[in-house]
Amino acid sequence: MLKCSKCGTQILKNSTAYKKGICIPCEENKALFKEKDKNIRVFQKRLDWQSVGIVKIRETKVLVEYRIFANIYDHDPRFRSKSICIGSSSAIYRLTKNTGDVEVVYPLEYDDGKIHLKAKNILKNIYKNKDYPKTLGWALG
Repeated sequence: MLKCSKCGTQILKNSTAYKKGICIPCEENKALFKEKDKNIRVFQKRLDWQSVGIVKIRETKVLVEYRIFANIYDHDPRFRSKSICIGSSSAIYRLTKNTGDVEVVYPLEYDDGKIHLKAKNILKNIYKNKDYPKTLGWALG
């Protein structure tokens, strides 16, 4: 990955900054942090695990399937210390009505395991109540 010629931060491929070889904050003469390490941004997509949605997408006599979704964030290339929402990630989980088993049909991209564990526990609680709502969600933190 290309780095800014002035501060050393990563520059996203196919961006205008990539063609110029300088990040947007440096090009706009935005002040650098005194600690040089704070100026260097490494792009790393991560999920907003504090606000997650769950929507029922299919129910049969035997199973219920839910879509779990969360927003994806990364560093904002326009600023030195802000993040930006760049999309969302979805997963499909299947709950077996007879046994309460929870299967991951399609995993949630960029999840470090935190959302998976919470979603699995929520679906197990749904099984205990034998109530399969159309929508759910939670907020952590």
